[in-house]
Amino acid sequence: MPHYDMKLTAILRNIFFLTIIYLSIHPIASAHLENRGKAAVTLKKINKVIEQGEYKVEFSFYTIGDKGIADFAFKIMNMETGIYYRDSMTLQIIAPNDTTLPAYTPFMDNDSNFKMRSFLPKKGDYKIVVTINTETNKDQFVFPFILKQNEPSNLCAWCGMLITNNQTVHTLTLNNGEQKSTCCAHCALDTRNKFSDMLDRMETIDFRNNEKVESENALYVMDSTITIEDSMPPYILAFSSRESAKEFQKEYSGTLVNFNNLVEEVNKEHDNTLAQDEINQLLFFEDFLQKITRNYYKDVDIKELIDVSIEGVMAFLDKDSSLKKKTDPPSLDFIRGFDRDETIENQKIINGNIGYVKIKHFGRRTKEDFKKAIEKFNKKGIKGLILDLRDNPGGNIDEALEIMQYFVPNGALLVSANINKKEKNYFSNSTEKYEYPISILINNKTASSAEIFAASLHYYNAILIGQNSYGKNSIQKPIPINSDYTLFLTVGKYTLPDGTTVNESGIKPDHYSTDDNHILAMALDCIKKPNNKPKVE
Repeated sequence: MPHYDMKLTAILRNIFFLTIIYLSIHPIASAHLENRGKAAVTLKKINKVIEQGEYKVEFSFYTIGDKGIADFAFKIMNMETGIYYRDSMTLQIIAPNDTTLPAYTPFMDNDSNFKMRSFLPKKGDYKIVVTINTETNKDQFVFPFILKQNEPSNLCAWCGMLITNNQTVHTLTLNNGEQKSTCCAHCALDTRNKFSDMLDRMETIDFRNNEKVESENALYVMDSTITIEDSMPPYILAFSSRESAKEFQKEYSGTLVNFNNLVEEVNKEHDNTLAQDEINQLLFFEDFLQKITRNYYKDVDIKELIDVSIEGVMAFLDKDSSLKKKTDPPSLDFIRGFDRDETIENQKIINGNIGYVKIKHFGRRTKEDFKKAIEKFNKKGIKGLILDLRDNPGGNIDEALEIMQYFVPNGALLVSANINKKEKNYFSNSTEKYEYPISILINNKTASSAEIFAASLHYYNAILIGQNSYGKNSIQKPIPINSDYTLFLTVGKYTLPDGTTVNESGIKPDHYSTDDNHILAMALDCIKKPNNKPKVE
């Protein structure tokens, strides 16, 4: 776990506390901060919405940097029912000159967004074709988009941020005629120091009349109360006259300084700059606290944590939250956004007519793979089903809920959740139902969404066999902090259909056993005698 030196507390409080508050309401600033001192990273978002037939499709397209990497997101809603499409789909990108790129099967997040990342080989006109397969039809949606080249003049010469607002921009002209634009005064002065031997002149923009003014002749207002969209605080605004600056200062407060004072103030900041490893520690801690306050299932007073070490913050949270160091690099498939995520470990027919499915965890495609297995079983005419959740640590609750619907009457409550302090009920709503008896195998490593799955189906007639489950009722969300650490944070709690919760002792099986062979025999016997458990109406 990264070391956090308590001697940095005062600096952290003064510099980062205000930054955390700002970042919580201004995501653009967060992107800018991450880009300071790094290679240029350009983020540009394009949104489109089309209505076609019974569907409304929202399309988001992001370019990341200037190397052809792009992120895509789709959300498809049935306009008649208001239900979002969550079944299988494919994305096909058609590049300029009608070159077809490989088709992708995107992954789906908890908000019903289908996502993928792709490399686009050249600038120009593209189309992306979204194909979904419903029970009665195959629907396609086509979105044209343009991948443009960002001109270097549009990027800050110091931090690499895309300059979309000229109210704080500075332009440096070198003695060879080359011009370098910066997004703000801080970046301008850093660039000025770097090219001091070549600098011919530096100009900025008068905030009031939008006219150019020599930076050295301008007056500046620092620390005003105004907010500048698409720029990074602290905002330093330039004025060509003292009268104009004072008029602004009267309305928005702040400190009035000339160019020499401005240089002194920025140099003071640089003099107080920490060593790079300390900066990295503070940036880590800042991001760490920010993500906790945004996502934790209970309200957190950041003022109580600002002076606490990382270990202390983790001790303040619930027992299920943890900070873990990544040991293995992500697979190329995961980086591209279509991790194969094989979650069905075993599927077979035993004892002639009983289906057996081993789910090792709930992932992005568990429902899809589960449905394929059930379809094969149904062709063989199975009379019952054994679901093996032993050693299943949980995973994607949405996939677990999708499978549960096959065995629960429409309109019946599957589970209730309090996520990010908002109550939400999940009800069964599926046209496909399987009514054969079910035995579910559990043990002391069956946890989280696997426990919810087993306990909810147990309420609706499934028989539980094995050992007490792990006892984890929290909704966990993995949140990357940086390339080395991931925060596994509790973002909510579950309530079962009968109004109870999974307590720390876990869910109790109907028939207890630790013998693997005996457990399977008991499961088969319960399917043959489905009245072992009273039916819930």
